[in-house]
Amino acid sequence: MSQALNNPSGGAPHRDYGATGESITPEVSFAAPGGSSGFSPTEFMSLSEDIGHNITAVLFSTKQLEKQLKLIGTPKDLPSLRDKVHSINTKTNGRIQTITVDLQRLQAVVRHGDRQQKLQLEKLTREFHNVVEKYSNLQRSISAAMRQSYQRALGSEHESEVSARAELLQQQRQEQAGLQQEHDLLVERHRQVEQIESDIIDVNQIFTKLSGLVHEQGEQMDFIENSIEQTATNVEDGHSELAKAARSRQSYRRKILILLMPQGKFKKAKMPAAMQKKKQKQAAFTRRSNAPIQAKKGKFNETQKIKAVISKSVNKSVESELRSRAHEGYIQLSKAQEAVAKHHASQAAAAAATSTNATKPVE
Repeated sequence: MSQALNNPSGGAPHRDYGATGESITPEVSFAAPGGSSGFSPTEFMSLSEDIGHNITAVLFSTKQLEKQLKLIGTPKDLPSLRDKVHSINTKTNGRIQTITVDLQRLQAVVRHGDRQQKLQLEKLTREFHNVVEKYSNLQRSISAAMRQSYQRALGSEHESEVSARAELLQQQRQEQAGLQQEHDLLVERHRQVEQIESDIIDVNQIFTKLSGLVHEQGEQMDFIENSIEQTATNVEDGHSELAKAARSRQSYRRKILILLMPQGKFKKAKMPAAMQKKKQKQAAFTRRSNAPIQAKKGKFNETQKIKAVISKSVNKSVESELRSRAHEGYIQLSKAQEAVAKHHASQAAAAAATSTNATKPVE
């Protein structure tokens, strides 16, 4: 892998000579998510270390390009500077392509891992996303600065050519040689600018792949959290069921021992003296603590008894009073009935006498 990083193309670096050549954009491809089944801790550690190392290398290359950007347009803006920028771009593009492949492979490995490995994958993916975005923006800034510097140099060449034609008769040979050399330098400079522009990596393709990868990782995190909550609930239920089973088994064994043990040998185990003393102290303390409560309870019971006796005596007196009143009422009713009967009898006798007198002949 280290050889591929130092020379990603496997041979001499390809150079694009301006607009006449075919522009080469580093292609970023992802491995198929199939792969081997099962989680390999060794492969996970190896891929994670390689990805972290390459991300650090891309950051270092970005810092180097920032230094070269400050030299563009200065007297140090020489062909060697542009060659160095192109070399940095070539190596960095190769590293980025390697990281994308390793990230896709790491995703396939982590699918059978735990939550910690998935969080590590998400962290590496986000770091890579930020680093590539910064690197791509810096590439575009360098390309724009070199293009402006080339345009300024091209304008100065045209001015030199006009002034040279005016003095062509005096210094024709010397000026022609100088102009040709300057023209050749500008052509080479244009080629180098075109070459650096072709080195700009297509981050849109990488970010599209990575955004899908991050979204899939988020869904996996949600599924893992739900599974953890469900597992915790199941574990708690399992603990409670195990505790119930242990108590039931202990009770069953105790009953079996009681049934199997001879009656004469089944004696209560003697408690140690210290334990007996402690228990006696606890019993005495309990009695002292409960004494006021018992006293209040006794007084309450006596009050209830007195109330019950009073209520009983009152009920008896009321009952006897009601009975006497009822008896008196019965006597008065009997007397009234006798008076009514006598009255009816007297009325009947009077009526009979009247009828007898009416039927007797008059003398």
